[in-house]
Amino acid sequence: MGVSRFRVNEIVNGRRALTSETAVLLGKALGTSARFWMNLQVAVDLFDAESNLGGAAAAVRCLLPASEFVTETPSA
Repeated sequence: MGVSRFRVNEIVNGRRALTSETAVLLGKALGTSARFWMNLQVAVDLFDAESNLGGAAAAVRCLLPASEFVTETPSA
């Protein structure tokens, strides 16, 4: 795969973030997509951010009226 065992071990144990290049290599090696691996990294990053912010995010006031929220993702 071209990635050291040490690097993979650090990613698996949460000591290193997954890069887009590593995501491509993992996708090819394991028959999945790079997007799959990047989505996992984003989920971890968001979890960490929410945990680190604690209640601070609840204190942020929304700047848009509810009618302006985008509720659907655009078609590709």
